[in-house]
Amino acid sequence: MIKRISLIAVLAGSIILTSCGSDTSGGAGAAGTRQPTSVKAYQAVRQDLSRTLTYSGTVEPIGVASISPDMPGKIQSLMVDIGEPVLKGQQLAVMDNTTLTYQLDQARAALAVARANKADAEKNWQRNQNLYSEGAISEQQNEKARLGDQAAEAQLKQAEANLNLLDHQYSRTFLRSPFKGVVTQRGFEEGDLVNPAMGRPPVYTVMDITAVTVGLQVPHNEIDFIYKDQAATLEIATTSRRTYPGQVNIVNIAADAGSKTFYVETLFRNTDGSLRPGTFGDVHVEVERREAVLVVPRTALLDGNMVFIIQDGKAYRTRIEPGLITPDWVEIITGLSEHDTVIIEGGYTLADSSDVQIQTGEF
Repeated sequence: MIKRISLIAVLAGSIILTSCGSDTSGGAGAAGTRQPTSVKAYQAVRQDLSRTLTYSGTVEPIGVASISPDMPGKIQSLMVDIGEPVLKGQQLAVMDNTTLTYQLDQARAALAVARANKADAEKNWQRNQNLYSEGAISEQQNEKARLGDQAAEAQLKQAEANLNLLDHQYSRTFLRSPFKGVVTQRGFEEGDLVNPAMGRPPVYTVMDITAVTVGLQVPHNEIDFIYKDQAATLEIATTSRRTYPGQVNIVNIAADAGSKTFYVETLFRNTDGSLRPGTFGDVHVEVERREAVLVVPRTALLDGNMVFIIQDGKAYRTRIEPGLITPDWVEIITGLSEHDTVIIEGGYTLADSSDVQIQTGEF
């Protein structure tokens, strides 16, 4: 699983200041006067700033069913094809059940015989009980009648169990979808022999794509930021870069023995079916948010806590206290005011109080 960290600033209506001078070295002009250094600058504004952890993963269906017969047999008919939607309980295929049909007839006949034998043995036992109470038969004869009734009862139960087993096997020759979904694979053709014990592909694979999951591998230094039911966003690498809202569904408390990362599963609804299993996407999990804070581009930051502020055409080195720092933005706690103009490009070679030239442009 590939992982990267991105931190996003939500910025609107920002203004950038872009250089226009032709001499970026601060060298002398034709008249011998020193020209201002050309720089790019930015006007500090208050905006929302957030820190987001981003992980890459593969989209998987919420449910997958591999559909095969319980016992070896020949496929009699296939009723759906790849890509077709199916309903829960819908019949997908029929295995050849001719032999089972004959066995069922035989089992029903055997059950009828067992019921008749049970009825006869029960009557004989009752009759012998009366005779024994009158002293007309011996205890041994009475006991024999009782055992005969018990044997008939056992044979009846055996016949019923055999019929139930064959009924179950017969019903399993009709392959059905366990849930509403889409057929994504068909492994055989009509007339093929299928033996589930041989490890071959199933007759059908059905996926439930009403929701999808994306598994993430989170390093140990970030797992404390992730918790169950936390909001997440899935972004698919298409031309539209569409995003899908979701949430963290599973957070494993134990690290993987090999990678030392923690497995996290995220869940996303897929009501329109546009999320396709097997595709690649990025999951963004917002772990920190600051609202209406003063921000400047990170390129304005020098030596960790210094910026150049422009006043009256001069650049002044100013100490600031940074807050939340992202790859693109820096929160300013102290040292700047809203609408202060700071240099974001060309400041590394400047001395304090240098003359600079800027031009306003759109950020």
